[in-house]
This record gives sequence, C-alpha cells and structure tokens, in this order.
Amino acid sequence: MPAKIPVLNLDNFAFNAVNGITILNHVLKGSNRITRPHKHNFYLFFLIHESSGSHTIDFVEHPVNNYQIHVLLPGQVHHWNLGASTTGFQLMISEAIFQTMINYLSFSPVFYFRHPVLSLDAHRFSVFHHEFQQLDEELHTSRPNLDIIYTRSKLIVQLLGKEQENQSEIIQKMKSNPLVIRYTTMVNEQFREHRSVAYYAKQLNITPNYLNILCKRSLYASATELIQKRLVLEAKRLLEVSGKSIKEIAYELGFYDTANFSNFFKSQTGVAPKAFRAHKN
Repeated sequence: MPAKIPVLNLDNFAFNAVNGITILNHVLKGSNRITRPHKHNFYLFFLIHESSGSHTIDFVEHPVNNYQIHVLLPGQVHHWNLGASTTGFQLMISEAIFQTMINYLSFSPVFYFRHPVLSLDAHRFSVFHHEFQQLDEELHTSRPNLDIIYTRSKLIVQLLGKEQENQSEIIQKMKSNPLVIRYTTMVNEQFREHRSVAYYAKQLNITPNYLNILCKRSLYASATELIQKRLVLEAKRLLEVSGKSIKEIAYELGFYDTANFSNFFKSQTGVAPKAFRAHKN
C-alpha cells in the first residue's frame, strides 16, 4: 500500500496566517519543483508575474506562462514544475473564511473554477497585482488590520469571479440556466450517496429528461456523464494520494464490491485502478 500523503493546511507553511488568510510573495532563486502530488484544505490563488513550466491540477497538465492566475480548490490534487526566477503571489484562504465570501460570487466556486487557469492581458494583470501587493503589505505590517485584510481578499475573489465570467463561454450560458449550476453543485456535494439523475431532478422539481437536455445544451455532456466524471475524479484523487486500499476506496465511493468499482473505473478511463495507481507511483 502506498504511503499516505498528508493534506496540507495553512499551518504547514512557514509564514503567518492572519484570521485564516495568508500570502506568499513568490520570488524564487532557481526552479521550483513539487513533483509529489498532494492536496490542500484551503483555497489557493497563484498570481504569476513571470514563470514557465507546467502545473498539473487534478491530472490535467497546464502550461505555465507569464500573466496567469492558477486556482486550486480544497481537495484538488496538484504538483508543478516551475521555471527559474518565478515571481508572483500565492494567496491562501481557509475554507471557513472563503465560505463567508461565496455570496459575492454569482455561482458556486466549484463551477466557477472548473477551468483553473486564467490568462490575463497586461492591464488586467496590473489590476490583480496591485490588489495582491496591497494585501501582502497589510498582512506583513506589525499590526495587521483584519477588516482591511478581509475586504481586500474579498475583492480579489470578486475580481476572479468577474474574470471567469468574462472568459468562459459556458458561464455566460449558465446565466440563462441556473438549474444546471444547482445541479452541478449538488452532484459535487452528494455524488457519493446519490448517482441517480432522477434523484437530482426531483430535488430540482424537473423531469430527468429535461435535466439531461439542460446539461447537454450548456455543458455538452449528459446529466449521467457529469455524475460519472465526478466519481472518476474522486477515485483518481483517492488512488493517488489517500494511501487507502482499492477495496476501501470502492466502499468510500459507494460501490458494493471491488470488482464493481474496478469495472466502472476501467470503463471510464481505459485502465484498471491498480494499473492507474502503479503508473502514478
């Protein structure tokens, strides 16, 4: 059984968090590599001024370039290989504090940040850089002001939400289909217990067929496929970093036995869970 990799929290880092919010002024000497996948239990917003390399988030590799923002949600598995002289800021916000900011987004953060890398033009980058820099200065004063820290963090979250809306065609479509937002949010929260489209349709007071039509129209996938994709993603995360046996993972995800889980996983990914884990390790 592979060794369990701990889920990192703000206390794992060597800089002070103020009321669940902290920032790292990211100036590196030489390349930065985090090759062992791991998870966080906080939100991370990485504003990149200058860098290169790659950042793998939930098994998808993203090229790293200048003027980007990378977003990590709690529970996502990631590792990166950043080029020399990387500069920027990493803003980290605890889940408890971030939950108080959700009302300032139009949709669920799970839906907003399903595309975790945003590229910015020079003007938009300068707007974000100013806010990150001001927050960094306040966090490192001798007597940080909690209201200023919270307000600036909230503003960064709002700017990110606005940027996602501007750049995402899917989010533009969602404005006319809020039921799909509610559906994807429910699936993310309840996929372990409920895999039936009929269950979610009932909660939304619509028919399964209509829910399926909405999902295909907005997300180019059926309602069933969205549940299956969420299950597969969680299975990959657990296989990569949990240290649990395949039998334990199957049980955690609501499968009756290991064979049933293995058949499902292979049908979705083309490889058996054991082979996926062996390849990743």
